[in-house]
Amino acid sequence: AQDIASVRKEFNMEGRFVIGNFSRLHEEKGHIYLIEVIKKLINKIPHLLLLIIGEGPERINLEQLVHDNKLDEYIKLVGWRKDPMTIMKATDIVAQSTLQEAFSQVMALSCSGLGSDTIQIAIFASMATRQVMSLPR
Repeated sequence: AQDIASVRKEFNMEGRFVIGNFSRLHEEKGHIYLIEVIKKLINKIPHLLLLIIGEGPERINLEQLVHDNKLDEYIKLVGWRKDPMTIMKATDIVAQSTLQEAFSQVMALSCSGLGSDTIQIAIFASMATRQVMSLPR
């Protein structure tokens, strides 16, 4: 398993505000809404980076959406990884955009004591509200 410093180097995280998303790439996971939010946020946070960790049938569609919106510099579809917990620790925020789960397994893992004081939790609560809630460090 890689350590946090090597993950940060691998994804060129230095000086960037990094959001991690960890889920299967399926339509009900709401990645298109997360990408929509990132598109709006880069005007306010130009050093933003979204890492989408996971695989699934929506990957090609999501890659095309990222490319069509010229977001390749800001959004990386990483694929399946053996070290998701290390990547999670290296991010500033974990954002789950699921449309079906009130509290996903990833959120439970994030809250269960990763041993990092740099991680915050963000949940894109529902398609209807698209509100961002964060918990204090």
